[in-house]
Amino acid sequence: MQGNDATDIVPAELLGDATRADNSYRVVSASGTDFNSVLDGFTITAGNAKGASHSSYDKGGGIYCKSGSLTLSNCVFKTNSAMLGGAVYNLQGNPLLINCTFLLNYANDRGGALYSSRGSPVSYNCVFASNYAKEKGGGVYNEYNSPIYVNCTFSQNVAYAGGGVYCNKSKPIISNSILWDNSSRYGKLEPSQIYASEADIDHSCVQGLTAHLAGKDNIGLDPDFVNAAENDFNLKAGSPCIDAGNNDSLPPDISTDIDGTLRVKDGNNDGTPQIDIGAQEF
Repeated sequence: MQGNDATDIVPAELLGDATRADNSYRVVSASGTDFNSVLDGFTITAGNAKGASHSSYDKGGGIYCKSGSLTLSNCVFKTNSAMLGGAVYNLQGNPLLINCTFLLNYANDRGGALYSSRGSPVSYNCVFASNYAKEKGGGVYNEYNSPIYVNCTFSQNVAYAGGGVYCNKSKPIISNSILWDNSSRYGKLEPSQIYASEADIDHSCVQGLTAHLAGKDNIGLDPDFVNAAENDFNLKAGSPCIDAGNNDSLPPDISTDIDGTLRVKDGNNDGTPQIDIGAQEF
């Protein structure tokens, strides 16, 4: 890496950009790790997994993780690219993600930010925004697993199918999360936010919400972000996501949001502290 990467590349052009041709295939290799292996507070950027097709070198521009279950905490993944898993490629592992941000990552096939197969990541207080996959799962792609997303925000991710979340023979568990303004061939309807034949979703805000996902206190109202165009996904006063989550979904040892703001608070001043929907507490 020569420190010469262009700074204005759109995600769809990352993998083929000439200024990134000398970059490492991946920034971190985390295969065989366990939860005692921790990355905390790092920014992982500019991985360029453009190796031979069907090898390990076209997967996981930021992190390649086979049979690993490391902990990623307070990390930012930005402008990484690969064929599968632009930022993170996970195979047969169960990584734990806490307070992580995935921004402007790209996959030329599946999983713009995160690709996970036969392993089930658990994500708390994470933001997946403006990631892109040419085929499936602009934010995340899952197959043969049951990933968990609690108090996560998926917004402005793009793919041909499943702009926010794409599931193939996968049943995700999603609580207190926002899936809004993700795009696919279905425009911004529910299948663009999450494409799944089955999912366990509760206390979440899903654009284009239909009867398929309408149970368990889910809503289909605009979350009213402060400034999504600038990747500010904090909630404005009066947002329907304030005090609309389930306090029991987030583990008790996680007492703040992705920005370090205390949660749970009484955001709507009704006398009852209740967790907000999304990665950021009002």
